[in-house]
Amino acid sequence: DGGMSRRASAKRQRPQRAHLVGNIGNPALDILPDLTETDLVVYELSSFQLWDLDLSPSVSVVLRIEPDHLDVHDSFDEYLSSKQNIVNFQSPSDFCVYFKDNENTARLVSSALSKKLPYPLTPTSENPESSVSRPPLLDDLLSELSVPGAHNKENAEAALLACFALFKKSDPSLRFADFLEAHAPEVRSALKNFQPLPHHLEFVRELNDVRYYDDSFSTVSPALEAALNSFPDAPFVLIAGGKDKGFDLSPVKRLIFDHPHLIKAVLIGETAEKLKSGEDPEKFFDAGTDFELAVSTARALAEKKLTEEEMNSDTCLIDAKKPVLSPVVLLSPCASSFDMFNSYKERGDIFKQIVNSFN
Repeated sequence: DGGMSRRASAKRQRPQRAHLVGNIGNPALDILPDLTETDLVVYELSSFQLWDLDLSPSVSVVLRIEPDHLDVHDSFDEYLSSKQNIVNFQSPSDFCVYFKDNENTARLVSSALSKKLPYPLTPTSENPESSVSRPPLLDDLLSELSVPGAHNKENAEAALLACFALFKKSDPSLRFADFLEAHAPEVRSALKNFQPLPHHLEFVRELNDVRYYDDSFSTVSPALEAALNSFPDAPFVLIAGGKDKGFDLSPVKRLIFDHPHLIKAVLIGETAEKLKSGEDPEKFFDAGTDFELAVSTARALAEKKLTEEEMNSDTCLIDAKKPVLSPVVLLSPCASSFDMFNSYKERGDIFKQIVNSFN
């Protein structure tokens, strides 16, 4: 039947190999000697790499866009303009997967000639540019994702749509629901066994009932917000701060200091002064450029909070039926690392070294 033929089509024409390169940390030039015409390249591109590009990929994926790198770009408009090259040279036969609930992303893709696949999908497509609606199987598959956070499910959805677009280029009649059904076992296994990149909300260890997470890749407020939303009820100590990129930190301050479960913010680096300005001194500790002090202080604060909660539970000062949640120590700096470190990787690696040295 038609469904069977579409499902069979969804199984055809797999590339021989896939390569992940670019801003993610793998230099694209390294794979050139072994690259063949049938290989698939997944290329993460920063604004710096896109700046003077005059070629766009056949399938582009545009996530949430927020102001960043304003210490290098003359303005946010220039930053957005550089990113726009990811769709500027696409043809009507190409595809653009984009996050539809971000006005900057929507603005970037608005002039693209490619076929648009907005996400998150709704049960009935609300976008006249896309005939794709949300099949029930999608949420069942996304529930298998091994990493926490609604933002990670959004990213997984974008990745599935990008894969779908590759198959749809060779079979325009292919439906997303049929694509998912044809590949459900592989998708389920991939999501269930997915291992996050280092420094992307990476679980480090649990010690004395305190959980430690390395989110050193977090350099902008949406990344911090996504990290905090991944632990909606847990009390947390946040390690934040770094190089001052020159943008307004008011939204970051509100994310941190208005959060109901904040134990205390441990501030580091150049942005510490701006972050603590006008805030309640009981809500922050300024560790300056002493990163080891910052991490050890975060540990002490989290363990103290846990002890207080357990004592209150024993004396019936809190609801005994409500479990005492393990505190989280979260390195999510919401700033680049170059005031104190050579890279976000070095910052995350040192954080993990310190945490793993605790006993």
